[in-house]
Formats: sequence, structure tokens, C-alpha cells
Amino acid sequence: GRGISVDAGAKAALRHVRLSANHTVGLEVKGAGTQALGRGLLVDGTLPQPADASLGVGIGVDGGANLQLAGAQVSANHHVGLRALGAGTAVSARGLWVDRTQPGKGKQPIGFGVDVAGGARLELGGAVLSGNTGVGLNVGGQGSSVVASGLRVEGTLSLAAPLQPHGAGVEVGGGAQLRLQGCALVANHFAGMVVLGPGASALRAFGALVKDTEVEPQGQTYGVGAFSLAGAGALELVACRLEGNRSAGVSLHHAAATLRDTAIVGTRFADHVPVGRGGRGTGAAVKLADGVVALAATGLDMRGVVVSGLAPKGRAGVLLAGGVGLAISETMLAAHLYGLVAQDGAVVSGGGNLLQGNDVNRATDSGLAVPPAPMITGLSSANE
Repeated sequence: GRGISVDAGAKAALRHVRLSANHTVGLEVKGAGTQALGRGLLVDGTLPQPADASLGVGIGVDGGANLQLAGAQVSANHHVGLRALGAGTAVSARGLWVDRTQPGKGKQPIGFGVDVAGGARLELGGAVLSGNTGVGLNVGGQGSSVVASGLRVEGTLSLAAPLQPHGAGVEVGGGAQLRLQGCALVANHFAGMVVLGPGASALRAFGALVKDTEVEPQGQTYGVGAFSLAGAGALELVACRLEGNRSAGVSLHHAAATLRDTAIVGTRFADHVPVGRGGRGTGAAVKLADGVVALAATGLDMRGVVVSGLAPKGRAGVLLAGGVGLAISETMLAAHLYGLVAQDGAVVSGGGNLLQGNDVNRATDSGLAVPPAPMITGLSSANE
């Protein structure tokens, strides 16, 4: 039921081709030495394979193959729009549009606009990932890497499953690497960007806009601009703007982050309901709107950062609950109920900061609620 399959070292050039309503995979490129070039492609409506309802992938590249795309649209497929798997697999795409990927119907009922796993490499230039369900761009596994410039990820939708919140714009885990340059992550759900541990996973963003992230509606609300979770290797934001996100601009849970010359503004309140086993609420909702919140951070280095609330004032500019290696320098914290809160033994170094327009500029042991890390594990289409 595949549309076109290129394998066993073959070479193919496809120009102005439409691959529509196929089964399993619309365009498959596989095997070491296999090369394909696609220009002006439309791959749409790929359906899961009839035998077990798995896959339905728009474009799949694996086994060390190479694919170059220019001006392609990958629309309304299932499970994954564009997938790159395996060491030695390389994909380069310019002018790519991946939209409306639907959740798979196999073992993993999740949808990825783009999924890179198992050591594959992807370069994206001027791509748009819009209206996908699950994760816009997912990068997972040791050796996997993505470099994206001019990328826009917008309107990623949440899944129905309450125990696995998704809807993130971009997500990286399992030791993978993601570098964003001049990108925009707008109106996604749960989180604009997520980096997951344990391991040396890294997400580095330069000149990125993360805006208007919305809550995911299945019980764990969040809507955070950027998450670093569970011992992730690195979250680095340089010359970025995080605006109008929900509950927190940046949230760290037993992880580290570096923020340089970045603005975190207008974080909006969201109701967080603590969730216990079985996905049931365990207490009354708590309203959260913090610029930066860190629970037992393994490192936080902020320099040249502006954290500013809007009316009504947010809760805290920076809220630190425990943690080590906490440094804040040449940073402005303004227009919150609390400017800087260091509780549960958190000690902050650095200087040259400006705290103004807060009801309380500095506080310790204020007993402010810090939500637990969301119940989320990195997923990959490689398991399908």
C-alpha cells in the first residue's frame, strides 16, 4: 500500500508529484546509499496499514538513507508527517509544510509533525509545522540531531489521554540535540518547548519567539513556554522572547538552564490542579503565573534577562525552591507580586540586578506552591 518506495541503494528524483491516500507510508526512502530528491511534492492522507492499524506515515526515511526536500507539503497523514530513523539517516528540507498530522491508531496513539530518532539527522530551513496532534517536532535518542532555522511551529494540539500530556511545539529527549535559530513557537499546548532527561539531551535556542502557549485540557494544565525536566543536559535560551505563556515562562524540575539576553514577559495565570495516581485531582486548584520557576534545579544561570508581568500582576518573577548553582546577574524582575523568591534553602549568587514594581521585591520561605513535574515520558515513532 506504499505510494513510492526507494531502497537498496537506488536513486530517485521526484518533481511536482502528489502521493495521496496511500497506506502505511506515502514516500519511503530506506537503506544505506539510497538517495532521493523531492521538489514540489504533496504527500497527503496516508492511511494506517490495514493489518494492525499502525503507521500511516507521510514520508519515512531510515536505515542510512538520504533525502533532500524543497517546497514540499505533507498534510493530514497519520502518526508522523515526516520521519527520520536510524544512524546514518540524513534529511535536509527547505520550504517544508507539515500540517494536520493525526494520532496513530497502533501501539502509540500519538501524532508527530516531524519525528527524528535513533541517531538520524535533520536540517530544516523555512519550515512550518501547524495543527499537528501530539508534538510538532520530536527529537529523541542518542545521536539524533536537528538544526532548524526560520522554523515556525504553531497550533499543536493536545491528545485526549490524561496521563500523557502533549501538545508541545518541540520536544527533545533521550540524549538528542536540537538547535533552533530564528524560530517561532506560537499557540501550542502544554509547552512551547520541552527538554527531557535523564541524559545529555540539549535544546539550544537563539533568537526564538515562544508565545501564547495554552494549557492542555486533560488535567495537567501548564501552558509553559519552556520546560527542562528530569535531569536534562541543557536548556539554553539566548536572545529569546517568551511572551503570554501560561503558568510559567520557564520551568525547571531537577534540571538546569542558561538564560542570556532574554525577555520573559506577560506570563498569564493558569489553574494547576495537583494530580495523583490515576490522573485524579488531589487538591484545590492553584493559580500560577511565574516568570521562572525552578524546583530543585541542578543549575540556573540568568544574565541580562528581563522578567516582567502585566496587569494583573503575575505571582513571582523568579521562584526558586531548593536547588544548587543558582546565579542571577544584570537581570530585571518587575511587576509581580513577588520579585525574587528563594525558599527551601535556595541560595542565589550574582549581582547588578534591578527589582522594581513588585509588591515584595525579595522573599524567603514564602511557602509558595511549586507544582510537581508533569507525568511525561519521551516517545518515538521508532517503536511503532
